[in-house]
Amino acid sequence: MTARERILAAFHDAVARADLPGRVARALGEDGPFVVIAAGKAATSMLAGVRDFSRALVVIPRGSAAPNDPRVTVPDESSVRAAEAALALAASDAPEERLFLISGGASSLLCAPAPGLGLDRKREVVDTLLRAELPISDVNVVRRHLSRVKGGGLARACGARPRRTLIVSDVLGDAPEGVGSGPSVADPTTIEDAARVAAGVGCADLPFVETWKHRERAELVATPRDFAETMAAALVERGFEARAFADAGRDVAELARRYAEIVTEMKPGDARVRAAEPVLRVPPSAGRGGR
Repeated sequence: MTARERILAAFHDAVARADLPGRVARALGEDGPFVVIAAGKAATSMLAGVRDFSRALVVIPRGSAAPNDPRVTVPDESSVRAAEAALALAASDAPEERLFLISGGASSLLCAPAPGLGLDRKREVVDTLLRAELPISDVNVVRRHLSRVKGGGLARACGARPRRTLIVSDVLGDAPEGVGSGPSVADPTTIEDAARVAAGVGCADLPFVETWKHRERAELVATPRDFAETMAAALVERGFEARAFADAGRDVAELARRYAEIVTEMKPGDARVRAAEPVLRVPPSAGRGGR
């Protein structure tokens, strides 16, 4: 087996070991039944770990395989309708505890603009933020304060009903409010924080709303660091001298220079793994896709 084949085998093994259904099942134990709202790229895998639920709303990216279960509703491709459906289910009279399963991508899949903010204007603001040289954490501060669903909006909709959140994190630092813009957890940032970020990129007079501040029951079941360490272990098992670096969120040019230095220090059979989210500037003609 070539080195490339061993690396690919290690990657597929690390993905299998991530075992999101198993992690969710272990976190829940014998608890239930639940009314489930799952949103993000890992929503279907996370739902597979829930043993006892009466109803579920699953919001997933276009083209993803939907669960084949009569208890599960999958909204159409409109993130606005999906957000309204999620808010309605959270606030419904169903007696079961609400279980929120949140993973990366939930932010774009659930869109409920704040009162007084049109969808087109919100898109303009987010586009401006994404084209600025800002860390994604700053972008999300503004997003949370321009939404009825982000920044704890789903938790607010529950009222006094019991609820909990399980999270698969795709952000460095693993702040719960950073994953999917935190639709079901407390947000430590304020309107003043959001206004400061927005003003820095020329966005003013926005109808910010304060986010949810009450502490919520939430647990991270998987993180980028988890996966980096699992990948390093899988590489070691295939004969590599592998180790995981600390997470990094620095400028992409700075990271590239550092990686070039690291390569000169490595020998055949060495492997290095890192969870990273480089910061880069989006050019005026950026083409399709994200940054």
